Amino acid sequence: FIPADPTSDSASSRNMLRLSVTDSGVGMTDEQMSYISTRVRSEQWNTRTSASTIGLGLPLSYQLVKMLGGSMDIRSEPGRGSTVTVHLPYEPVEDGDMLSVPEFPSDEIRLSALVVEDNLFNQMVTRTMLQKLGCNVTVVENGLEAVRAVQDVCYDVVVMDVNMPVMDGITATRSIVDTYLPHEKPWIIGLSANTSQQDREMALAAGMNDFVCKPARAEYLQDAVSRYFRHRNQHCRRSQ
Repeated sequence: FIPADPTSDSASSRNMLRLSVTDSGVGMTDEQMSYISTRVRSEQWNTRTSASTIGLGLPLSYQLVKMLGGSMDIRSEPGRGSTVTVHLPYEPVEDGDMLSVPEFPSDEIRLSALVVEDNLFNQMVTRTMLQKLGCNVTVVENGLEAVRAVQDVCYDVVVMDVNMPVMDGITATRSIVDTYLPHEKPWIIGLSANTSQQDREMALAAGMNDFVCKPARAEYLQDAVSRYFRHRNQHCRRSQ
């Protein structure tokens, strides 16, 4: 049962959509519910923990709701089920209004993209956004895996998180740059929550071609991929 009720948040003058899901399942303990708001890293999620019974769906949904500027309320009791309520802000659309959809080049061959990200939620979101842009997407969890991956496959685009365990994105980018000739290396888009000019300059100096702040919004990633298309088309014209 999923009611969706448009409401108005009088405190902030925002329109809010309320969605509520109720089940009569096994419910959750307070300890299990505490894991829902935890930042999900693939190497930290142990399916043998007591929190494993909640799976990944709720933690990922919680982070997605936060990313969209909403909130999630969870009420649960072991043995009696759960109720999850989500509030999401939205903007009304008048009849006849059209949403603008940027046009992308129509290529017979889809772009191949490598996502380098240790956070499961960010992996899912970035993969989905790139797939909607027409990319075939592969995901790895750290910079070392990325360096190995580009040795086996010639990716068009690499979306590289800057801060990761094992090998960070800056080190991985330098290694990839050393592996390829300048005109052959993939287009590397850096992702980072650190968005100072110094961070941006360090990423570009390491060999990244672009830099997008986290959490990555679809339009920013789309702009970065558009810049790759422009670069590729310019290179093709010079080669003719």
